[in-house]
Amino acid sequence: SPWPPEGEPFAWQRVHRFVGWVFSMVGVGIILAWLTLPIELADRVGEGLVVLAVLLAVAHKLHSVATHHRLSTRERSGG
Repeated sequence: SPWPPEGEPFAWQRVHRFVGWVFSMVGVGIILAWLTLPIELADRVGEGLVVLAVLLAVAHKLHSVATHHRLSTRERSGG
């Protein structure tokens, strides 16, 4: 986390919780894909789901950092 927990205890927890839910849902999606699709297709779907989850996690983290930086800059300038 780029900031100390005492400064923003819930912001980084929110990101971690989101990432946990995303990867949990991806796990369910992979299980369903392997149970219902042909092996070749299930393999590609699983890889796609993992890539999607990583992209969502990185995007959410970057958004959180950008939002926090913007807010802390405003607070320092008195606005």
